[in-house]
Amino acid sequence: MIPIPTPAILDAIRSRTSYVAESYVKLVNGAWRDLPDDEVLKDLRNRWTRELSPGWVELAGDLTKSSKERKASGEAMAKGLPLIVDTLNRLHGWVPDIRSNLWFEGLIQRIEKDVVNPVVRKSPAAQESLQRCFGKNADKAATRFPAILSKFKALHARTGKGPGMGFVYSPDLPGTMRALAHGQGETAWVEVGRRLLNNVDGDAESAAALLHEVSHTLAPGYYTIDFAYRAVNAHYLLIPELAEVNAANYEQVALDLLGGKLGLSAAELDLLRSGKGTLLEQVHALMSSRVIRAWIQAHNLYSDSKEKPLPSTSLSGLPAIPDGTEYKEVVTGLLDEFKKQMDLLINRVNKHLTLGRDSTLPGLKVVSTATDTAITLPPGWEGGRTPDQLAMALLEVVANELWPPIAAPAAIPPAYTSVQIVGYVSSVQIHETPGVRELLQQYFDSIAKPAKA
Repeated sequence: MIPIPTPAILDAIRSRTSYVAESYVKLVNGAWRDLPDDEVLKDLRNRWTRELSPGWVELAGDLTKSSKERKASGEAMAKGLPLIVDTLNRLHGWVPDIRSNLWFEGLIQRIEKDVVNPVVRKSPAAQESLQRCFGKNADKAATRFPAILSKFKALHARTGKGPGMGFVYSPDLPGTMRALAHGQGETAWVEVGRRLLNNVDGDAESAAALLHEVSHTLAPGYYTIDFAYRAVNAHYLLIPELAEVNAANYEQVALDLLGGKLGLSAAELDLLRSGKGTLLEQVHALMSSRVIRAWIQAHNLYSDSKEKPLPSTSLSGLPAIPDGTEYKEVVTGLLDEFKKQMDLLINRVNKHLTLGRDSTLPGLKVVSTATDTAITLPPGWEGGRTPDQLAMALLEVVANELWPPIAAPAAIPPAYTSVQIVGYVSSVQIHETPGVRELLQQYFDSIAKPAKA
């Protein structure tokens, strides 16, 4: 980490004394040279490259030149250096402390001012968003927003007062994950990742993501669950009873009000919901929902394994794990591998999977790259199967692309095969509590009848 320049250091840079300026130039150039290869940091670098002023970029480039070629004055260097140092430190993985982070506090203030207050006042924009996200249960869902805000403030007040208290920075969260909630009620806490603290996706997305996670931490019987995410518009397909307890629907309202526009237009929403969407939308939504639940289970099991020995039945549907306290670290290692595979699967299904049709195709067409998969269905491929059956059939195709059954020569095999991963996802409901299992069944039943393709 490059030392943050103090006022005294900036004065020395202005006057070009004691070689301070040249010392910082060397530190800056070394940091530029050694930037790590990391998904979060790549996204952050791309965003800042788009948004930073030309003058800042020019100064950063000027610092790479020799002292004789450099055009920047001492005043220009002193003015621009703090931002350059902050940027490079973040690109190397540093994040500001949550407790004293004015930007983080500002997100909470925006949620209160621009989301919760309009919901309570029943502003037209809030009412429209609530109706679209929750349907006939809009009024019941609206009562949760003040509770979420209160919990937000309580968590922030506890931050930094001990391990697992309030909002806790977690550098180990995957690059696609902004935050992750743990528990409900008084003992709940929220991990916050680098992606969110670096505000890679902007204020509205960061605030809405936090609201999503905080909604999971409400008191037992009042907290939300993840049945569907926003990634494939699956949250709009939920029946009102499920939408009311689905965190992404609250996140969507926050985005609607923070971003100034609704997630889907009225016409798009009507098209999506008429017959509950086209068949492929239903299929993708069901696939996403099942993967989400399996992914959550994977992360919960990994966290639990670090605290206590797990029974050998914890991964029902997968090869048995060693049973006993002496194997605790081995089990944690296995679950870390399982979690990594589920991270890859959820990222592909929710963000990098395209489903389409082509009436001229003689058979299923699959095109995959290192980051994306596109599956195109030929006529009649559905074969009378239900949307859920189709979802699992296509998930098997996706998993086979990620972990080919016939591996290339000398390839290192994954911890779990594509068949094993799909088997776990297809039976994930057996790991759920009875209440969650019943709600999931309601969701699957609500789109059991395929619409016209």
